[in-house]
Amino acid sequence: MKQPPFSKDGNDWKKQTFYEGNIEANIWSYEFSGPEERKEIIRKLEISSQFNMKYKGLRQFYGDELIAYKEKVGSNKHANDFLRVISSHLTDNFEDNQLTSWKDCLPPFWEELIFTHFPNVMYISKQRKQSVIFLSQLNKFIKWLDYRVGTSWHQTIKQYTIEASEKLVYCEKLLNYLFLLEHPTIYKNDWNIEDELIRSKNKLDSLATFHGSIFQVKEVYDEYILITDINNLRDYEITGTLTEVINPGILLHGGIGKEDDNDFLWEWSLTEGVYPGRAKKYINFI
Repeated sequence: MKQPPFSKDGNDWKKQTFYEGNIEANIWSYEFSGPEERKEIIRKLEISSQFNMKYKGLRQFYGDELIAYKEKVGSNKHANDFLRVISSHLTDNFEDNQLTSWKDCLPPFWEELIFTHFPNVMYISKQRKQSVIFLSQLNKFIKWLDYRVGTSWHQTIKQYTIEASEKLVYCEKLLNYLFLLEHPTIYKNDWNIEDELIRSKNKLDSLATFHGSIFQVKEVYDEYILITDINNLRDYEITGTLTEVINPGILLHGGIGKEDDNDFLWEWSLTEGVYPGRAKKYINFI
């Protein structure tokens, strides 16, 4: 493994890059000026861990603001859930992007957060109010951020909220509906996740054919739905209860299957996520 010397990477952080074949790994180190600074870094680590911010956030421009906002909101569950979402968006989706300040977070950054990243981390819940809560918390955060650092994103977020509200609520309802079709006993007291995973695996293994991807709904007919794999642009016709609840344009992340290779129509077999059509431009296949 090749190992170059440490180099300065701003704000007293030092960067070292390791190479193993085509794999590159970066490591940052920080030298404390004294015990008080060490104490402050540990304090920030403790606070940021409460909303699962990765350690690298401490050396990025957004770390101090997210930590400060966490201190402001305290133990507010909805605010903490929001911080987890925006923190993961920054650390997971902008690893290699040269964002250096909140002013660099242009409208596409917020659009991707709302229409793509949030649906990606949406979870199943009886209340089905995550979308409404998320958009409300985002607006509160933006007002605070604009005042704190001098940005002016409030009007942008307000417009995106208007455009996204109905779409995200629908995606959340559809996600819960599809998940309950596959796991109808999830809310029972004796529900066992390990047993359920085994049952789901056995069900998928019994299929003659399975294909997983992200599909966009093109047309909805009485007996079947026409969907397109947005990766290879191939069309599929699927049958089942989806015809009763699905809207054209929606994106479905999951899998379709056939019990017999000779079957003409496919069936929806696995749900991993639901996105508004607007998320499509931010989805990349590796």
